[in-house]
Amino acid sequence: MIKYLLVLISLISSFSINAEGISLNCSSVETQCLNCGENKTIFPLNEFSKDTGSLDVTADESEILNSGAYHFNGDVELKSDVHILSADDIKVLSADESALASGNVKFQDKDFLISSNELQFNKDLNGISVDASNAYFQDISVGTLGANGSGSRIIKTPNNIIIENATYTLCPVSNSNWVVEASTIKLDLDKNRGNAKNAKIEFYGIPILYLPRYSWVLKGRGSGFLTPSYQTFNDSTTKKGAYTLKVPYYFDIAPDRDLLIAATYLKYRGFKYEGKYRQLFGRKIDDEGENVDSIIKIDARYMSNDSISKINRWFLESSLVLDITDKFNFSSNYNRVSDKKYIKEIARGTKAELNSQFKLSYQDKTNALLLQALREFRQVLDGCETACQDKYTRNYELLLDKTFTWEEENRAINTVLKNTKFTSTKPNKVSGTRTYLNIGFTKDHLILEGDDIYPAIPLISSKLNFSSTHYNLNNSKNITRNIGGAGLDLLLPFKNRGSFLNAEISHILIPKISYKYRGTKAQSSIPLFDTTDSYVDIMTFSDLTADERYTGLDRISNANDVTYSIESGTRFIDSEKTDPDLLNFKLAQTYYTDDYAVSNITNNDYEIRRKYSNIASSIAVALDNFTFSNNTTIEPDNFSIVSKSNSFSYRVNSRKFITLEYSHSRVTNDDKKRTIKMYGALPLTDSIHIFGGRDKITSTNALNTETSGIVYESCCWAFRLAHIKKAASNDYNYSTVAEIILKGLGSTAASLNERIETNIPGYVAELN
Repeated sequence: MIKYLLVLISLISSFSINAEGISLNCSSVETQCLNCGENKTIFPLNEFSKDTGSLDVTADESEILNSGAYHFNGDVELKSDVHILSADDIKVLSADESALASGNVKFQDKDFLISSNELQFNKDLNGISVDASNAYFQDISVGTLGANGSGSRIIKTPNNIIIENATYTLCPVSNSNWVVEASTIKLDLDKNRGNAKNAKIEFYGIPILYLPRYSWVLKGRGSGFLTPSYQTFNDSTTKKGAYTLKVPYYFDIAPDRDLLIAATYLKYRGFKYEGKYRQLFGRKIDDEGENVDSIIKIDARYMSNDSISKINRWFLESSLVLDITDKFNFSSNYNRVSDKKYIKEIARGTKAELNSQFKLSYQDKTNALLLQALREFRQVLDGCETACQDKYTRNYELLLDKTFTWEEENRAINTVLKNTKFTSTKPNKVSGTRTYLNIGFTKDHLILEGDDIYPAIPLISSKLNFSSTHYNLNNSKNITRNIGGAGLDLLLPFKNRGSFLNAEISHILIPKISYKYRGTKAQSSIPLFDTTDSYVDIMTFSDLTADERYTGLDRISNANDVTYSIESGTRFIDSEKTDPDLLNFKLAQTYYTDDYAVSNITNNDYEIRRKYSNIASSIAVALDNFTFSNNTTIEPDNFSIVSKSNSFSYRVNSRKFITLEYSHSRVTNDDKKRTIKMYGALPLTDSIHIFGGRDKITSTNALNTETSGIVYESCCWAFRLAHIKKAASNDYNYSTVAEIILKGLGSTAASLNERIETNIPGYVAELN
């Protein structure tokens, strides 16, 4: 019984609000229609008079009835700078600036059109009002996509529009797939609300809903019910098929704040209640001229007495980004759940832990100064007790980063001081405080001047650095590590111009030799707080040309290396700087003079290596709607491929594209990891398109995510069906969602938009 009751509530609420995507902006978001063809108005628009305060009159015949009364007939047109009134016959009283028009009447102002058989025109201190009988109307304040309809009588004042025996739709003129019929409709322009009495909604001429009272938003966001979402899935505890039905209500509190509440029924478990609050404040303009807002978000969910676990369950997620001043910024993320199994059983997610942090920053870009204080928290969830206990949490971190620059001499000194305290939940595990100091000097000795396509390029660059790291450890001896290093880069760029496909192109070729030296220190006694090895999987061009092999600070690699690299780029001369190259090629290899390298394996100081690295190459092609890229790691002894990744995409728009990605890497000589990803959308007709995505590790036959769906989009309504399969701890989570949207009256669920767009990169789920 509960299921059928919620379905009825779902049907009623799906026509209550226009808040597509629930975008929080300081300006309203207008609805748009797709696949509408040529949008029309109920009659052709005319230009207003350019003379302010004057009234232009044209007519076949005119006469003076008496003092201040005039009669015009035959193609009459009264035109001012704010309105146009035309008809077969118009009588004008100049004393009160009123007029009575009859026969083929057409009224036009900047926001509204009315056509009728008879219309009374009045003007007073409050503005212009009209009273028309047997009339048609159209809202043109948003162009030809505004509402239109008819009524036995239409009364328009500066603040309200009243329509008797009315029809109302946001479909284009003469293409009303759905329509609201009502005894009376009032459009309150000040409150941005439409109100209907005895409303009946017809879909393709079939009545689907009757409401004694019905209200909706005329433009942009507004309070009201959002389209509910219905999903089916397998319950992780009962292993039975279940469903959820979510009915959300949206509060448009102000242009810069809103609140979304929802009631969700979960089969076998009961009701869950949700609330999401957002607020913008402290708007400022960044260096690029874009608006930047501070924002607070709070997402709370509560389930009283879960029918299976017999406990109260909750989830809290909040974030805050606050610009205290132009230089001071505070940000935080706080995530917490009532129990370790909440994400798996209620949210049906795969997170193994929840991370929270608080960060206070002072950044002075003019003086290249950054001060930062940070603290982290972690909550370990179901399925990650052992793995997550091996991780460390930054109890606090303090950072000072200052750069001194002498632009006229092309040199700079950078100083970094970082103090971090690491803690662990695992008993007797080594933890402690790490203090890191690094001083680096860089200088460009020769520079190739930039042009309108490429920036300036240094031909010779040198660098020196010294770092000192002190570990104050619990359950172990304190450690101090001092390491110095130096480097030299030599570049010989070549630029030339030519033509391709009857267009001018520019080509740049940059051969580069880099020498890098860094002292050797045994570091196996230092715990691994936050360090990982970037050489583990596919070794890329950027890995070989980077200054450091390891991320984090617990390992600093030794170096006495020479790296040869070459980069080539070709692009159209008139292309934007952010556009990809038509053809880009990169190649790099490093030669080592040391036979060993600092290792990040526990209790192992060094690892043996060859005199040279693998060869890393990449190639990328971008032409019109096609893009192709390849990253390959080559074993130089026999020129065999150790690992590679390929991607190909053809993209016309977010409804017509395909992306293919394939990668494989050699984990061991006998073990290879292969991954394939496929995403795309394909229009079947002008109104129907399908979308899909698949992310799978083919070497183990493990599926990460699989998404598929079909969408029908007409001028003013849409239907969407989506099926999502996602890997869980022991099985898969399945969700099937169906939605019908009357554009301008209903709205899709924003959470579903995010899920589809996350699973299918490049696809835009919003139906506007």
